[in-house]
Amino acid sequence: MHAMGEEFREAEKLTPKPPPAGAAKPHGLQSTHIYVPHSKSMLQRALLAAAWAGGETRLIFPCDPGPPGSQGADVADLILSLGALGLGIEPSKGGWVWGLSAPGFASLGSVTVALGESATAARICTAALAFAGRPGSIRSLGVSGTLASRSSQALMATLNTAGCKVQCAGPGSWPLALSSVAMPPELELVDPVSSQEVSALLFALAFEGGGRLTVRGEIPSKPYLEMTLSVLRTFGIGVKRIGGTETHFLLARKEGESLPDADFQRRRVQVECDASSAAVAWSAGLLARTPVCVAGIERDGVQGDVRILDMLAGAGASVIGEGAHAWRVEGALSKGLQVSLADTPDLAPPLAALAAGLALGHFGDPVPSRLSGLGTLDGKESARLEVLCSGLQSIGIQARRGADWLEIPVGSALSDPIVLDAHNDHRMAFAFGLMALVVPTIRVEGRRCVSKSWPGFWEMLASLPSERLEE
Repeated sequence: MHAMGEEFREAEKLTPKPPPAGAAKPHGLQSTHIYVPHSKSMLQRALLAAAWAGGETRLIFPCDPGPPGSQGADVADLILSLGALGLGIEPSKGGWVWGLSAPGFASLGSVTVALGESATAARICTAALAFAGRPGSIRSLGVSGTLASRSSQALMATLNTAGCKVQCAGPGSWPLALSSVAMPPELELVDPVSSQEVSALLFALAFEGGGRLTVRGEIPSKPYLEMTLSVLRTFGIGVKRIGGTETHFLLARKEGESLPDADFQRRRVQVECDASSAAVAWSAGLLARTPVCVAGIERDGVQGDVRILDMLAGAGASVIGEGAHAWRVEGALSKGLQVSLADTPDLAPPLAALAAGLALGHFGDPVPSRLSGLGTLDGKESARLEVLCSGLQSIGIQARRGADWLEIPVGSALSDPIVLDAHNDHRMAFAFGLMALVVPTIRVEGRRCVSKSWPGFWEMLASLPSERLEE
């Protein structure tokens, strides 16, 4: 087994060294270093895989993530749920490495799990409970918040076809109860509304011995699927993908490997900082007219939302590397945003806020923008496309939307006090908080919903050298 010191050195490879205090920046501005949360998508997948596989796993972070459970409500809820199923977490001194241990799910019987509001955790855990452990066990899965009204019909149809007898108790897919069954050799998923549905079934096949998944229809948000495949490879799962009018995934453990006893090197998962949160931080810096640097993100990694750096550079901002895996964004936008977000829908909120700044002349001459590929937004925590469009209209921009696009024409900001309702959606709170850097009369209602993914978001905004948001 590797010494802990080597694990710290591995973490240090991902950790950029900040510039010396007081180092000069272009135009005389100092770069503000913002520490964003770690990727909850990567962290949730790693925690679920470690709990399901059993044995020992190490999670390595590029900076101290804080104690387990402090990474936002979604991760905290998942840690509590997996803890009840046997997952133990031991942070190293300084917290940069977590040691995970678990008995695995091979002997799992009837269980009741309370998951919270995370759709990622709910979908993957639903598939886990459908197939893991003893067939015929009753598994109940409870959720809270906005997830109680969300649906995952394609996933539920797949599980019912496999014989799981899923019973949904509310208007959406959760809370639910099901009877577990042995994993069939092949599963079929038709017209998924989220890549999470594909990921859930890939996890189920992977940890129940392998098999074939056929996906009929387009897979949304493909970069998140790449994240799933990356975690599975870490746990010794071989995946072969065959494309065409259908997508087939063939999964098998690598020859000679027993998953709980997999080589220690293959059980070390590096968890980057969150690229979607970094996108919010970089956008905040542009709107506050201050350079912002975010560390712990690989530009060529598995997180699709890091593509915002290319989008910002294409619109006129400067993107500068600061050491390994740290990126500084500065300057001003000089062009309207004309981008498709079909694979990166979580970028829509910060880009809509930047588009508002462009439309209102915050960076110079007012220019319009158009965001497309937004067809999945209205199936999230709120009807995001509708909420964003309404918010833009409330501040004086005659925004228009279609089924999968949002147009932000040139407008004039209203001077009256404006209240924008976040609809209990953390990403809408991010968007409206950023817009308040352009229109200071904005007050965001439902601010506390950011605890889902970034509890320190409002403190981050207030720390920028700009007008403080109204409490």
